[in-house]
Amino acid sequence: MLIRHFCEGDEAALFQVFSSAIREVASRDYTPVQIEAWAPKDPDWTAWNIRIRDISIL
Repeated sequence: MLIRHFCEGDEAALFQVFSSAIREVASRDYTPVQIEAWAPKDPDWTAWNIRIRDISIL
């Protein structure tokens, strides 16, 4: 396994991991409205890029 810092171009893959964690792993913990707000089926990529821009991701 290679652990590296987030690189530009990883946005879609990172969203897939994030979305799967909410929609599949923890779906019993959230209402459908919360799930759609946190992990929309059709994400706003500009908003997602802004959201992840300033956090430390490995």
